[in-house]
Amino acid sequence: MDHLFKLQAVPAALCLALVGGSPAVVAQDILGDTLSFSGATLDLRAYSDPPVNSLISMTTAPRNSGINDLFATTQTGIIFRIAPDGNGGSTTTPWFNYNTAVNQSIGNALNGFVLEDPNGVHGGLRSVAFHPEFATNGKFYTSAMVDRPSGSAANGLNYLGNSTSGFDGESVLAEWTVNLETGFVDNTSYRELFRVQMPVFDHPIKQIAFNPYSAPGDEDYGLLYVTHGDGSVQSATAGGGQNRDDALGKVLRVDPLQNGSAPYSTPNNPFLDDPSTLDEVFTLGHRNPHHIGFGQDDQSNSYAIVAEPGRDNIEEVNVLQAGGDYGWSDREGTFVHNNNGGPFGNGYGLGYGVQNLPFNDAALNDYIYPAAQYDHDANPGQGFVGSAIGGGFVIDNGSDPELDGQYIFADFGSFNGYAMHASLDDLLGAHTQLEDGQLPSALTQAEISRLQLTLDDDGDGNIDRVANDFNSLFQESRNDVRFGRGPNGELFISSKRTGEIYLVTNTVLEGDYNGDGFVSQGDLNMILLNWGAGVTPDGWYSYDAFDGNISQNELNDVLLNWGSGRAPVTSVAAIPEPHSVLLLSLGSLLTVARRRTRTRA
Repeated sequence: MDHLFKLQAVPAALCLALVGGSPAVVAQDILGDTLSFSGATLDLRAYSDPPVNSLISMTTAPRNSGINDLFATTQTGIIFRIAPDGNGGSTTTPWFNYNTAVNQSIGNALNGFVLEDPNGVHGGLRSVAFHPEFATNGKFYTSAMVDRPSGSAANGLNYLGNSTSGFDGESVLAEWTVNLETGFVDNTSYRELFRVQMPVFDHPIKQIAFNPYSAPGDEDYGLLYVTHGDGSVQSATAGGGQNRDDALGKVLRVDPLQNGSAPYSTPNNPFLDDPSTLDEVFTLGHRNPHHIGFGQDDQSNSYAIVAEPGRDNIEEVNVLQAGGDYGWSDREGTFVHNNNGGPFGNGYGLGYGVQNLPFNDAALNDYIYPAAQYDHDANPGQGFVGSAIGGGFVIDNGSDPELDGQYIFADFGSFNGYAMHASLDDLLGAHTQLEDGQLPSALTQAEISRLQLTLDDDGDGNIDRVANDFNSLFQESRNDVRFGRGPNGELFISSKRTGEIYLVTNTVLEGDYNGDGFVSQGDLNMILLNWGAGVTPDGWYSYDAFDGNISQNELNDVLLNWGSGRAPVTSVAAIPEPHSVLLLSLGSLLTVARRRTRTRA
């Protein structure tokens, strides 16, 4: 395949540096990957500035809920609701406070329920996910690291798997219910699904998500994906994601609704008939499945995509296959991970380095390798430098031909902070699992390209800064970007360093003025009814900054993007009207425009 490149067998040059008298890892250019710019750009505009900087994730309610707002989660436990104001800006209001709500729900015997070190790297509230039937049941779910309970507080808690506590922190998945009349959370509705004991303060529960492409009747409908890290170094030494009787280093899948006396039910997962593996496991062999997103191909098949930071060498993009083993801690990217103490036998082998896959790897295991990967380059002036991948969504709303069908992600740590993309088709076409008799050289990965960046820092419509990476764009030594997806496929980017949320304006579907994710007759009708209006009418959904009245510019947006968008997945798909209907509507529009002109004269 022309769009794929084969893994080159490059000897792993093991680089050591002395830090405090002990050998430590220096990043390695083991792939020889020099990423080129594709010519595509992400155009950022300042959108919201919540009063808390610890932004960790962003999501939206299901599209059939009629809520076209962004919900931004912070590690400190506050979730902000951010609504477009119809004039290119937004209104930001606190919507939910995790600690306050737990206190009201359970009472003040809170050891084991309050957020564990929300100001730390891995603690606090991690993610929120709205049930696909949120519009009728009001249910949403949170993932968090909380304090480890003591005494009677631990009674009746549901622990998943056989991991053990090594410090005062545990992962917890919980359900909450919104009062649909008021739109606010019932603070007494806290219901725990399960907990996972953590060996150290590292790599706990991460993001949770429902498949936004699944519809009622689909096997995946209403099932919650839960990503969980491996519990850090000590866990990886003991097997990491390879231990089948715990939740560490796994992607789990459950039906989160209460099932009689059971807090949730387990769907038709791949290990239901395997007594050695937790029923909840969907995939295993993960180190730190940091972010989960979904994409859909041209045949309407949907896929879960996980962006996964590596140890010291490889950053991974993995396309999940039910029951798949992604190799950690035996593998890092398409390499053997040296986790046996290294050549010095002193415990530094976990991060010491990697070596090439054995020629008979296909006969040794059934590992699934990354669909895309990049490495850590020891020479910043000569090649790409990576440190921690952050995903990532597929742009599929027809907003920008250069970005359509592209999986967008970035490196969020130190060094350069590059913005990157890879085609979903290429990710799905990568050869990631060796068949009998195949050599490791048969593995292929999708090509990764870089994106250029622009920033409108004050929202006035003018570009204030152009950069080749997020660090330069934000003028920070580390960018800490996270990605979120709006209700109609638009992309948002946040930064814990700047404390702001940015809208990627060239992923906005222009002309979608009624906010249904599709440019069609309804949007044209809004222009007909509001032609010449100097203010944005109620119910007008747009990220565009208007130019004084609703007129030709807004009409052009509808005409140029007619038929574009993503039809709602849980209702009857919108069908573009025939051109005759469009022409009739345009005739009506011209009549209205002439009538208003005569009246004003």
